[in-house]
Amino acid sequence: MDIHILHFIVVPILLSILITSKSLAQETNTITTTENPLQACYKPYSCANCTAARICRPDPNGSGAFIDYKDFKCTGSTPFCNETTGTCSATPSEQCSVKVIGEHICMKNGVFPHPTTCRKYFQCENYTSTSFNCSSNNIYYDAIKEECTYNAWCNQVSCNGYNGFKRRYTVSNKVSQLFAYCINGQAAVMDRCDGKYVLNETTQMCEAYCSYPGLIEDISDCRKYYQCDPTSIDGVFLKTSRRCPDGFGFSQKRYQCVPIESWCTQSLTLSTTTPVNDVL
Repeated sequence: MDIHILHFIVVPILLSILITSKSLAQETNTITTTENPLQACYKPYSCANCTAARICRPDPNGSGAFIDYKDFKCTGSTPFCNETTGTCSATPSEQCSVKVIGEHICMKNGVFPHPTTCRKYFQCENYTSTSFNCSSNNIYYDAIKEECTYNAWCNQVSCNGYNGFKRRYTVSNKVSQLFAYCINGQAAVMDRCDGKYVLNETTQMCEAYCSYPGLIEDISDCRKYYQCDPTSIDGVFLKTSRRCPDGFGFSQKRYQCVPIESWCTQSLTLSTTTPVNDVL
């Protein structure tokens, strides 16, 4: 047989064998699963599914697309894939959380813990709630970090024996802005105080709370603020109501009285500063 003819027969066969072997090797190292599938290759680092990360390489032909290179399972303390970063994470991406729409009453927009279980939380947007589950064992919602994580403090609101009463939600035995409205022994609504305010269960009102020395805005009057000073008791501070000079309002961002601008809408009233002392 002519050597040139033999060349055209053998070379394609060898190439076919090499390509097949490479494909098999890639398949051996690749996790193929349709469990909670996310998007296909569209960026260098993404998720193959809720529990596997994906690396994609640019198309060498210069098309601008990405080619699936390798998927790998997320394990250990980071069993989920974060779609934003394309890396393994302790918490699942939003697409992988179990959602329930309209389960809770929204008094404010934001993220809130479930009042009776540490495995759930809900987000209020446009005053419509979307509930989520922390979808793994030993992972609980952390109200401080506002995410599901390992070793989170498990906190619940006890409304047992309360009706038409607000109860404060504590986080790791610390005072929190969160509170629940109890009806017939159950938490009917989760809410939070504005600014650096917390619920005073005695007065049933949100009040400025001094947890460290400094100044806190008075959200009821932009011309006023509270001054927090240490006392002889560790962790207890003296709260004094102060008023800015006429024509000035207190800016929490600037931490001082500044000339009143559009953000301060209360009418000006000439008066003198009358300190009101309160220990919190």
